Amino acid sequence: MMGQRMSIIEDRGPPLEPFPFIRPGEETSPVLGPTAQRHIASNLRTMYNDLVQEPLPEQFLSLIARLDQGHTEGE
Repeated sequence: MMGQRMSIIEDRGPPLEPFPFIRPGEETSPVLGPTAQRHIASNLRTMYNDLVQEPLPEQFLSLIARLDQGHTEGE
């Protein structure tokens, strides 16, 4: 088997179908059932609530302060 290589492309299988285009206002049915949607929504709310409780990193606070100073000086 020396010198033989398997192509990565050959191992990928059939190409995936592109995501269907949805026009604004066009009715679509949900892909996930209501139980899955509620579970995901609940977990996202929990993650977001935890995230907003975290303090801002010092780098962001310093950047915001510099931007505020520049905005005040430019008025």
